[in-house]
Amino acid sequence: MYAQALDEAVAYVLYADQRFGLLDGASPNGPVAGYTPPPRPNIDDIKDADAAITELASEESAVLLKNDGNVLPLRNSDLRSVAIIGPTARQLMVSGGQGERARGFPDRDAISPLDVLQETAPAGAHFTYSPGIDWIGTVVPSSELTGGLTRTESDSSATKTDFTISYGSSSDLKPGVTYTWTGTFNAPGTDTYYFYLQGSIPAGGGRSAPANLSISIDGVAPTGFSPAVPVSTYPSDVVPTGGGSSGAVVALTSGPHKIVITAKVPSSLTMPVYFRFASSKLGDSINAAVSAAQAAKVAVVFADDNGASNSAVVNSLSANEDALIQAVAQANPNTVVVLMTGDPVLMSWVNNVKAILEMWYPGQEGGTSTAKLLLGLANPGGKLSISWPASADQTPFAGHPERIAGDSTAVYFSEGIYMGYRWYDQQKITPLFSFGHGLSYTKFSYSDLDIRPDRDGLELSFEVRNTGSVKGSEVPQVYLGPPSVLLPEVTQYAPQKLAAFERLELNPGESERVDIHLSRLELSYWSTPAQAWVVATGARNVYVSASSRDVRLQGKALVKGNRDH
Repeated sequence: MYAQALDEAVAYVLYADQRFGLLDGASPNGPVAGYTPPPRPNIDDIKDADAAITELASEESAVLLKNDGNVLPLRNSDLRSVAIIGPTARQLMVSGGQGERARGFPDRDAISPLDVLQETAPAGAHFTYSPGIDWIGTVVPSSELTGGLTRTESDSSATKTDFTISYGSSSDLKPGVTYTWTGTFNAPGTDTYYFYLQGSIPAGGGRSAPANLSISIDGVAPTGFSPAVPVSTYPSDVVPTGGGSSGAVVALTSGPHKIVITAKVPSSLTMPVYFRFASSKLGDSINAAVSAAQAAKVAVVFADDNGASNSAVVNSLSANEDALIQAVAQANPNTVVVLMTGDPVLMSWVNNVKAILEMWYPGQEGGTSTAKLLLGLANPGGKLSISWPASADQTPFAGHPERIAGDSTAVYFSEGIYMGYRWYDQQKITPLFSFGHGLSYTKFSYSDLDIRPDRDGLELSFEVRNTGSVKGSEVPQVYLGPPSVLLPEVTQYAPQKLAAFERLELNPGESERVDIHLSRLELSYWSTPAQAWVVATGARNVYVSASSRDVRLQGKALVKGNRDH
């Protein structure tokens, strides 16, 4: 398939060169008649093939962080009553910031985990949905806008009163014009309010959304918030086509508050846009989620890091999502959390939930892959490529800003070689989830380690068996301890270093002999005096592990250094 795709891409390049006479080395003098472009491939064939690959990648990279009581995959008895909670269950978070979304197939963005769960689950399954944090909201009603909002336009001195701002009332917004609405918002209760400024573009008007959407309450611009989900995942009665969303989160007391809304519509658009001013109340939406969780056998909460600060030592979930998970977990002891994040996140609720499935940013087939993993139609196969700290104080960056941002001229790796999992090992810190960690819906046993030194390094072999009842993948990892004899020039050596790993896929009861060769380079350290890699003499501990902290087999090997010959 890849060769065919390459051939088709090259064919279009050659066609253009041929059409302009460039294949003969001539200077271009305009197009030459008589050349026919190569046929275009069937887009549906490409879409189906790419979708299958993307779905498989998402399933195999998903990491099952925790699964107490084997609550996952969801059993048929549990499926009769499941509460699905969280905005990204209904609005798929394809990728961080959605920067790559437009390069794929927009219609695939609309396939949410909730959709696939409802379509794929066996007969008798029943799902209730509650957003918990509502990224759509409802149009702010006229009863909460005293006398409506006064609209002014940058291209006119006339004013207009909008008693609500919905798609039906704002279909006259023109490209190149800045619109400002001012008035009073009457908060119906003391709560945290999510305000949404949602733009939409009619078919044929391009894909750009109204730019520079802003809102201020009582003269202050609240914390900005932009749901990083494709517009195509919004319900059809909310956003008809195209556009985007932004907004703000603010705590308000009950009563009147001055409000100013601005929308600068790009002049590049060729058609008018629609605009919607909506809101939701955090207290109400969390209470509704708690009620849904209380009535269900299992609660599945979808959480994300949209809008969280990436400059923090350890990232966090989106605003108020930790509180949502805590509230749901308190209401239902069988709570599962599905994460869609790009980094490790702090989890104050980790001991209060039964299972945690990290989907990362799952791509356009994330709705399908997530649902299949929850239902046991696929098995999570990912392992962590980074340690997850229990707190920001655990990391190598705590108290060391020079290791994060530097001093504006350089970033200083003052921790030396103790980076990542080596830091936790050297400091004897237990991370929340260790490097290389990842559970499965099946179990694996390790046995019969054999270590044989040779002239080129070490030969290792061991047995891995699937002792469970379903097919699954495992990634055995080989770590090396430090030499028993260290030369004076060696001032730092990791307690263990990852030297190799293999990925296996085994059916129930199946076993496989794993053979791994460790070269002498893997047994070496860098000698600054010699300016060369040096193999140190002495016994080396060899660990075969399921993660950096889950050692399954252990042995020793006597290594002769390159100064022993």
